[in-house]
Amino acid sequence: MDGNSAVGNMYGAIAEAQNAYYNAAPIDLPGVRVNTLQPGETAKFTRPEHPNVNFEAFVNAALRKVASAVGLSYEQLTMDWSKVNYSSARAALLEVWKGLTSRKNSFAAQFMGRIYRAFLEEIFDKGLVQIPAHAVPFEDNPAAWCHAEWIGPGRGWIDPQREAAAAAVRVASNLSTIQQEAAEQGRDWKSLAQQKKREQDYFRKLGLDPDVGQPEARTQSETITETKDPDEEVEEEVNGPRKQARRHPLGIPAIRRRAA
Repeated sequence: MDGNSAVGNMYGAIAEAQNAYYNAAPIDLPGVRVNTLQPGETAKFTRPEHPNVNFEAFVNAALRKVASAVGLSYEQLTMDWSKVNYSSARAALLEVWKGLTSRKNSFAAQFMGRIYRAFLEEIFDKGLVQIPAHAVPFEDNPAAWCHAEWIGPGRGWIDPQREAAAAAVRVASNLSTIQQEAAEQGRDWKSLAQQKKREQDYFRKLGLDPDVGQPEARTQSETITETKDPDEEVEEEVNGPRKQARRHPLGIPAIRRRAA
């Protein structure tokens, strides 16, 4: 106990001496804290040793935390796509797209929807739109008149060929529609159809093929010829070409009966 008391008394005396020194020679700088030293004291600064081998890992970990907090992926925040493949990039973008879609829908409902309703209300008040005789007036059901699908920026494709094929499969399997697939890319399906019709008409006017989608597939389908079995060719040389039996409209082969 005596040793501890002696050490405590010594530190107390040092602290009192420091306070007396600071009070005797004060340094007054507004908004600035200055560390002063007593005679015989020295300040030893640490050596940061930059750049450090762990600096990049530390920065990447910090940026990942920031990206997670703001609802983005690390690659989108840093624009560093050097360490991702197709699967990881698509998984990250799908998660981010969910959050962006919800924000887009909230913005459309709370901001754009109100502007659209005010616009339609003025149009109907001025009588600029002639509605059908049995249609519900705007003031009786404004929600029905203001219903709209807002198309935002396109989601984009990581692998255009693979994702376009997947979109075609979804549409063919009735899991999606052309309207939904076009809206995900920031486009209006009606505008796409009208533009395609104009292009096809222009190609026909110039005497060109209006369907330029897959010329290789069409060329292959046109050049494919029916192959025959060698035994069938020999039989045709001996007995003549085989006659196809007449078929019933429902697909049942018609059977001729010999005359009695």
